[in-house]
Formats: sequence, C-alpha cells, structure tokens
Amino acid sequence: MNKLKLTAGSLSLVLVLSACAPERSEDQGTASSSDAASEGLLVWAPDIELSAIESQVEAFTEETGIPVEVVSMPQDDQTEAIVLDGPSGNGPDLFYQPGVGNLSIQGLVHPVEVDQEILDTYSAGSLEALSYDGELYGLPAVVESLALYYNKALIPEAPETVEDLEAAMADLTDDANDQFGFLYPANDFYFSYPFMAGYGGYIFNEDSDGYVKDDVGLANDGQYKAHL
Repeated sequence: MNKLKLTAGSLSLVLVLSACAPERSEDQGTASSSDAASEGLLVWAPDIELSAIESQVEAFTEETGIPVEVVSMPQDDQTEAIVLDGPSGNGPDLFYQPGVGNLSIQGLVHPVEVDQEILDTYSAGSLEALSYDGELYGLPAVVESLALYYNKALIPEAPETVEDLEAAMADLTDDANDQFGFLYPANDFYFSYPFMAGYGGYIFNEDSDGYVKDDVGLANDGQYKAHL
C-alpha cells in the first residue's frame, strides 16, 4: 500500500540578480551601490508579475532612494534577450526565471548574499531550486505545489492511498455518460510526478554530494508500479 503523495516539490519562480545588467559608468564593468542609486534598477518581469512588483516599487524607492523601472518581458524570452543585450550593457539588474543552473553556467547571473534571518523564511527546497554549485542566485517570488481536492458530497472522506483513490474513481466513473471520478493531465510531468514518487520513482537519485546523473529512476521498479 502506497501513500498518495500530493506534493510534487516546489516550483520556484525566481527574482535573479543579473550578471549582464547595464554598466553604471564608463570606468567600471560592474555597478556599485552608488551607481545603482543614481542610475536606478531595471527589472524584467512577465505580465503576470507586473502589478505585484509595481505595487512595491514606490515604497522601495522612498526607502532607498533608488528608482526602479519595471519592463514587461515574457519569461520564455528573457534568457535569449539577456544573451544578446548583456554584452551591450542593456540587460536587466533583476529578472524572473524558474531556475538558475543553465543561467549560472552561461555566466548570466550573480550569486546573492542574503541574511540567514531572511533565508529562514523560505523552504529549503525552494532555495535549493535557485542554487547552483553551492551558490544562491535568487529568492523565490512564487512557490507552487499540488493539492488534491475532493467533493464531500460524492466522497465522504479524502482517499489516503492510491488504492483508495482508485476505488473512488471506479465508483464514480460512467464512460457512457462521460462521467469520470478523477481526471488530470496525465501527459504533463508536473502533475504525474506525485504518483511516480509515491511508488519510489524519481528523475535523478541523490547522495550527499547532490544529484547522481548516472542513476535515473524513470524506469525503476517503483516507476513501473506507478503505471500499472
């Protein structure tokens, strides 16, 4: 009997410190604090985040004296744009991305130093998602997870195991009338992973040094059971 794992891990949308920010003076390749205060900060953000950022910009500028320009930039377009704009000094100071490994390898982001008191307010998994090779490159703006909702009028108690869920699905499913006890986008890895992990499947195994790239669990016994 396997417990139904409803949490697929944290998916973090990161506000990252860019390594390709605009140069603040002709004599310096990187920006100093005084430069930033005089020149301001440039933030690239997807439309869904704009209102949240803009609501905080005025208070930030009042407190620090640093003006902030927020520019709409689709998340999927940011990395390519930074590769092109960074060398010319037109890249952002901060931008939003769901991870940092590839960005760090390309030299597109700077590590950040954050007080432990602030780090303690985030889950370990969300910070791990924004770290690479022992360095932290950003802080989570959004941390998402999965939850299973159930209709108490149809199922008095929430299923605790996969077997319980399967039984409820069978009782409430009527193919002839397009009635189904449970539906989800099974071809979307994000939604399928809880069932994989519940039986012992995984992407890469981990040891004390991190992920083991040669130990892939997508075809192990647990993954096989998850698909039965």
